[in-house]
Amino acid sequence: MVLDARPEAGFRAGHIRGARSIPPTELHRLGELPTDSEVVACCRGPVCAYADEAVREMTRHGLRAARLEDGPPEWARAGLAVDREPSVERERP
Repeated sequence: MVLDARPEAGFRAGHIRGARSIPPTELHRLGELPTDSEVVACCRGPVCAYADEAVREMTRHGLRAARLEDGPPEWARAGLAVDREPSVERERP
């Protein structure tokens, strides 16, 4: 599963299809994640630290976690599935 670790506004502006949103201020919600599969965290791309923080916290809580180097902006540019909520200003890459 994919965890989008950006603030909620960024998630609403465009996220990898099927991703779940747990913003950096809500990492206490990690207990909502499945424990039987690996969770891949993403944020705004290679230089964003939110995914790194999420991976550290998931690992600390015993979850199998990894970081996705690319984020939704890179996925969209590659033509991969990115969902956006209507009437939300797009996040700039």
